[in-house]
Amino acid sequence: MKKTIFFLVLIVLAVSVFSYDGVIHDFDTGMKIAKLEQKQLIVMFSDPGCYYCNLFTKSTLSDETVGRLLMAGYVFVEIYPSNVKTATLEIQGKEEKLTYNELYAAFGVKGTPTFWFFDETATPVTSLPGYSKPDFFVNVLRFLGEKAYKNGMSFADYTAQSHDYMGTHVVLNLSEEDAQYITENDPLAMNYSPKVTFDPFRIWITADSEIANELITKGAFRVILVDSPSSSTN
Repeated sequence: MKKTIFFLVLIVLAVSVFSYDGVIHDFDTGMKIAKLEQKQLIVMFSDPGCYYCNLFTKSTLSDETVGRLLMAGYVFVEIYPSNVKTATLEIQGKEEKLTYNELYAAFGVKGTPTFWFFDETATPVTSLPGYSKPDFFVNVLRFLGEKAYKNGMSFADYTAQSHDYMGTHVVLNLSEEDAQYITENDPLAMNYSPKVTFDPFRIWITADSEIANELITKGAFRVILVDSPSSSTN
């Protein structure tokens, strides 16, 4: 009996090794982080009682390749309808405050889940309605990540080929204030310490340029190099 329980535990651990823990639940926060980290933004217009939203979270977000692609090059936001929570949206050159319910209407969301994709400048690129299986979503992330559409390639032609794209490796120079904002609001952000196990998909924050370059050499996709007040005045 003990052996049976032991093997069952091993099976559970093997199945649940990967878990994407980068979901943000605030539109404005996600938008700001995406701009600071020079990542693309995905907003999942969701609903707590939506079966396919929950299925996406359980089956697609838990897929290791999906999760690693998101960690490497995207900020992922999931929001729910609300007349209380608000978002800032630029409309015809002016910033306006919208409730989340109004935001759903502004983006033409008629059902959940609906995914909106934005580039690094917060410009909407495309939308994807409905549930996506892991393999399909991987192709979407790679297609948008490589910006294959800018070369005139269709999604169908892109998926007919094999791709191993994961993301780009970037060192970002940010102020202490911006770095602190990321530390406090991005679940994937970590202040560098040699005692912490290295994960190339985390957002590493350091004030040491040598460490920043070393992390990139080791395969980190995003490293934030903090500009200290003393260094900026020298």
